[in-house]
Amino acid sequence: MDSSSLIFDGGFIPQSWIVDARIYARGNYSEEQTCYISKMVRTNTLVALEVSASSGFVLGEAVIKFGETKDIISVFDGSVLAGCLVIDPARSSLLQSVDEGEYSLTADSATFLPAVCEYLPETQVQSINSKSANVTLTGNEGIKVERLNDTTIKISILGDPHFTRYECVVDPASAPAEVLDLNGVFLKNLTIVHYVKSAAGALLGPFVSKLKQKPDGSVVLALKTKQFVEGFSEPDMRPAFRITTEGNSLIFSMAGG
Repeated sequence: MDSSSLIFDGGFIPQSWIVDARIYARGNYSEEQTCYISKMVRTNTLVALEVSASSGFVLGEAVIKFGETKDIISVFDGSVLAGCLVIDPARSSLLQSVDEGEYSLTADSATFLPAVCEYLPETQVQSINSKSANVTLTGNEGIKVERLNDTTIKISILGDPHFTRYECVVDPASAPAEVLDLNGVFLKNLTIVHYVKSAAGALLGPFVSKLKQKPDGSVVLALKTKQFVEGFSEPDMRPAFRITTEGNSLIFSMAGG
């Protein structure tokens, strides 16, 4: 992050040395701050960087050897991959000016951008090498597991097109009207073109309806007909559907359902 000081007791981390990263914060799905470099070990031949979550939980270590031209450095927690760093190997030699030893870094010395940190739940498959007898692998929440043949298992990460919505933070003290905001592009542009039946059974229309904000904070689609047009008050009728909030959930209610 631009706010990182890159300074620690004993020296500094060269600017533009680490140019990108991807950090997998396993078991830290509820972290409130981003990950950072928490320790540096300088030896005669290499520099080891320890990466931690904001809680101080150590995620893994990356080892950069002097003289190597590798620009993608893996971060490992033992044998488990915890991410990678993309470095400029030409600038690694600048760290040779730091005395050999072990140095602790504060959270603001070298903090990663939130965009490069993947926060993962604790429950996950890391290895089945130590298992015996029958093992069942099940994929859910965007993960698909397929057996291709006797020796190959294919795991596809399908993902969720709406994953970015899950991180929307709403103040629990907010009034319902503030939670469901019609200024959002999706809700604002949602338009329904529909017909209605007359008493004789003939189709009338088409009519164009949009969402309306209700005084109780809900959002409804009240189908507009000849009896419900702009400029007149809403008649006493049940809307086609209503969107309300309940805790962190959106409730969709259908008329007649």
